[in-house]
Amino acid sequence: MSIEEFNKQIESLNSQIDKLRAEMASCCDKFLAETKSFASGWIPEYVQKVVTSRPGVAKELGSEKIKKLKLELADIVSRVPALVDQHVNTDENWTHKKQTPAAADLEFGRYSAYGNTVPKHLDAAVRRVLWHAQDLHKRHGFPLDDHLDRYDPENHTGAPRFKGWYDWSGQMRAAVESYAKLHHEFARLVSEMESIRRKKAEFEAKTLWDEA
Repeated sequence: MSIEEFNKQIESLNSQIDKLRAEMASCCDKFLAETKSFASGWIPEYVQKVVTSRPGVAKELGSEKIKKLKLELADIVSRVPALVDQHVNTDENWTHKKQTPAAADLEFGRYSAYGNTVPKHLDAAVRRVLWHAQDLHKRHGFPLDDHLDRYDPENHTGAPRFKGWYDWSGQMRAAVESYAKLHHEFARLVSEMESIRRKKAEFEAKTLWDEA
């Protein structure tokens, strides 16, 4: 094989990888949009459920303080798009945002979602958005259950996370499942690219040897 043939293969793989990046970016955008929609509805529902499930605390607070809580809630909901962008739309969370990923770093199954299981890193990111609901009612005197108020040993970023149960919307799952399929193909192409580049380098080294 000649250098020109190696270069043609590399060019073809680069083109395929770029095309996949664009498709992955579209799936990512879909997931972000669905997450914003989900969180914007979930947060007020969660806060209302907590308030109504603790009527004694609500009565003690009274109408004016509940009104203040609702104003703060509206502010949180208005900030959901920015919170999702801050916590979910990061380079670390999405393969296509990494310019030169190594095949060894492209973990198989990283974006798999099946049954009640969702990708851990994205679940943690979404929980950082939902935490603002939990923080709101805690600040207003609604006590958290013990299992929701304990130290979070798996949280290494410093950004607190919602620790209760919740479930993704079907649209969120569909978007990340589409991304998972593209991620699998992306990993294959990156591995193939590394192999071709290695063979090209070996070919160039042998040519230098032969010509010396």
